[in-house]
Amino acid sequence: MEAESNDLIAAVECALAPATRDLSLSVKILCALEPVIVARGPLPAFLDLLDRALAAKEELSGRVPFIPFARLLVLRARLRATSGRFSEANAYLRAVERIAQVTGSSELAGYICLEEGLLQHFQRELPRARGCYERALVLLRPVGDTLSLGRCYGNLGAVFHDDGKSIEAAAYYWKAIQALKEVGDVRMLANFLGNLALLEQELGALDSARRRYEKALDLVLSVGDARLRAIIVGNLGSLEAELADWQAARACHELAFTLLRPLDDPRSLALCQARLGAALAGLGLLAAAEEHLDQAERSALAGDDLLLEAVRIHRAFVHLGAAQAALLGGERRVASSYLERVKTACERARNRRDDGLSPAQRSDDIRAALRGITLLSNRLRGTLLEPEHRS
Repeated sequence: MEAESNDLIAAVECALAPATRDLSLSVKILCALEPVIVARGPLPAFLDLLDRALAAKEELSGRVPFIPFARLLVLRARLRATSGRFSEANAYLRAVERIAQVTGSSELAGYICLEEGLLQHFQRELPRARGCYERALVLLRPVGDTLSLGRCYGNLGAVFHDDGKSIEAAAYYWKAIQALKEVGDVRMLANFLGNLALLEQELGALDSARRRYEKALDLVLSVGDARLRAIIVGNLGSLEAELADWQAARACHELAFTLLRPLDDPRSLALCQARLGAALAGLGLLAAAEEHLDQAERSALAGDDLLLEAVRIHRAFVHLGAAQAALLGGERRVASSYLERVKTACERARNRRDDGLSPAQRSDDIRAALRGITLLSNRLRGTLLEPEHRS
């Protein structure tokens, strides 16, 4: 499909043009292009084609089967959820739900549950997401759609991962990996290998995590999914940051930033800029770090509170860089004040909120940042406690 995608996209354009209009054909080709569209992400050109096909709903009536049309709605919902546009994604899923009720298709109902789970998951509604994925498994097992089952297993693993249940998360990730190897879906296989690497990184198995990140990157390069490649490269960058290899971390985050900029994914871009800011701070480039963090925070203000917290915790790396510079200049009191600001930021990330959970408990991005911050902070505090030598 990837090899033929340019010709197929041109065929859709032709089928949607007034002079050569064939709406049934346009829907059929767009359904066939689904793996390519998902791999490349919510690019404006794809969104435009989907919108034009979906806008012709009245003309499609009676001439295009319900299921292909519903698949386009599901695809549009997934792209909207990925971009953080949750209300729009929800509207598309409700439209698919009405089609499922008319057709009585349990297969379509299963796909709706799977995408509903993703929508809830993106919004950090973990119990609801888990319920949706489990319901999707029940509906899709009789269908024998191994690819969708693999997605369900992997997404359940991600729910358990986000909920701090490492054993369950690893078990479901492995089930997903086995299913996806069976059907040969390289993109989804790379996705869940990257998730497993992130879990291993959290558990301290950094060498194994690095090997899985590198394997996932090899796989994703073959399918051209810029967004997924950016996410995996960004997580590898966070591993480099944990090892205080700031130059390698910077290279990873700059590549991720380059990959994400053309895409309609402000959430991932905000986190990427925050991580890049942290890496620049680790290299002592504090002004450039502040610039990236300011941009990231402005973007995150339009997202959810947890994203904003994830961006803000990375500013502690700037305070650490300033503390280190102050220590080198013999300004111990200034260094101490910066370290107090770091302490306050870490406490904020670890303090429980109204739902009984702290931002750190709810976000692996925040936990990864805290691990790096704690290591650097302890080193600087140790230096600060050393007796001052005077000549």
